[in-house]
Amino acid sequence: MAEKQFKDRAFELLKKGCMPFCPPARRNWKSVQPIDMGSSLSWPPKDYEKMKPDAKLLEREFVVMLIEKVGTPVNHSRNELLDKYNFLALDGEGETKGPVDEKDKVTMRCLVAILFLGLVYGQSTVDEVAFSAGLTHDATFNNGEVVPFNTQYTNIGGGYDTTTGIFTCPKAGIYLFQYHMVAHLDAEGWLELYHNAYYINSAYSHTGGDYGSSGNSAILKLSAGDTVSIKAVSTYYGYSGTQLYGQTDEIYSTFSGYILAPVGEEIAIGK
Repeated sequence: MAEKQFKDRAFELLKKGCMPFCPPARRNWKSVQPIDMGSSLSWPPKDYEKMKPDAKLLEREFVVMLIEKVGTPVNHSRNELLDKYNFLALDGEGETKGPVDEKDKVTMRCLVAILFLGLVYGQSTVDEVAFSAGLTHDATFNNGEVVPFNTQYTNIGGGYDTTTGIFTCPKAGIYLFQYHMVAHLDAEGWLELYHNAYYINSAYSHTGGDYGSSGNSAILKLSAGDTVSIKAVSTYYGYSGTQLYGQTDEIYSTFSGYILAPVGEEIAIGK
């Protein structure tokens, strides 16, 4: 998309609600209909109220780079460009710090190059989906029970729920999932990976008189709204369910996943 088109769309925002006449902290972006900026980006971004201050600032940086000159040399510093497009600032946005210098300009050029490559190959920051969670306590699970990994390390895209233990796909794509466990002393651990209602694979562990470990992984094609979860299995060997070991300073059982590539095709599996 040409530079003029990006700038026209940016200044279309300027005309809506006279945003520059209000300081950023008092702007009400909820009254503005989101505008398509191209390349799968819109402004204001979806669910921006849930973003942390620094994430809001980063979101504006990328939109500003698109508006200015994507894929061409940038002769302005990061701070200069953010100041130029101040009217796009989100309420509660993080603050820019530090003086403007050549190092700042070099950093801006690198960010533009990264963004341009992402656009060329069909991926931008909005395509990022990743989560990772772990179990911080001992727990016993009955047959068919979803394992909720209760401590969250990463949840980009907001797909994983630590309460239910279920990952809900926010964007269609090819995903990699990995899970690991340590069964309690002289106990049994049997977990299964599920895509919606479909069984994918298993991990089993039991070591007599000791702690046993196991894990597995899979690459799956998901549609938006699909779910992926880890379920426990009870065996017929006399053990009382799947017993996992965990402490706040000893986290061995984990569940992680991230998008490898977005896809446009929507599919329905086992719903």
